[in-house]
Amino acid sequence: MGTRSLIAVEQQDKGFKSIYVHYDGYPKHVGRVLTGYYPNKEDADKLLKVGDIVGFEADGSYEAFNSRPREKTRAIKSKNYLRLKDLGEQMMVEYIYVYNLDGSIDCHTMT
Repeated sequence: MGTRSLIAVEQQDKGFKSIYVHYDGYPKHVGRVLTGYYPNKEDADKLLKVGDIVGFEADGSYEAFNSRPREKTRAIKSKNYLRLKDLGEQMMVEYIYVYNLDGSIDCHTMT
């Protein structure tokens, strides 16, 4: 069973685009990978283009669901943070990592 998470990027219209990460979503793993290898919004935008991610390695590399046959995914748009949180609940994630417009990265716990 994976520790599910979302990676979300705040948009200028105050909405969010997000992707799902299936494995190792806890802050000591995905949180470290994001701050160490994807520290800014531009890096996060590149991840959004990849689509949903199976999991990250400690060196920042990842396996995307899109690399698997018949599994094509894309970033999901949420109107506001409340909708993003609803999405997280529907997907049963434990953490939502948010890249804010001010350049900060927050980790929101869903449990």
